[in-house]
Amino acid sequence: MNNGPILIAFGSNIAPERHLVDGLTRLHAVTGWQAISTVYRTKAIPVPGGPDTHDPDFFNGAVLLDGGWEPLELRVLLKTIERATGRHPDAPRWAPRSLDLDIALMGDRVVRSADLTLPDPDILTRPFLAVTLAQLLPEWRHPEERVTLEVIAARFAPRQREMIAEPGITARLRAIAA
Repeated sequence: MNNGPILIAFGSNIAPERHLVDGLTRLHAVTGWQAISTVYRTKAIPVPGGPDTHDPDFFNGAVLLDGGWEPLELRVLLKTIERATGRHPDAPRWAPRSLDLDIALMGDRVVRSADLTLPDPDILTRPFLAVTLAQLLPEWRHPEERVTLEVIAARFAPRQREMIAEPGITARLRAIAA
């Protein structure tokens, strides 16, 4: 079943250059993703209500792949790749991680389950997610907000200065799909 393009968000703050290359190479071998956003370095999000731990910065971005995946099938693949790159599935939600792969959008699908929420609600609250998705599909309409990803990303314009482009790792990752 093809319900439109799929956007996968990625991130790492443990040896990000090594883990992103490894993880996105594995993902490309199975999905053949076609495009990748700029990779941005951002401060780690602190644990809500927790102490400021000064975790390492994250490297974040997104990739675009064709539809044809079932949501839970794709989620299992992403979690398998995360574990293969050293992510511990039982680590706390806010812990540093070798690799984070999340389905951000699957075409127009809206899913609300214990295992998966689509579209990812963080698109509306995190600049590094909104901006990277908009780079890949600026005219795509958010299935619930009914505005384009470009409009959503523009809401974060003042906060984009908190995002530092990483051209070196971006080029290395783009070479995977070349």
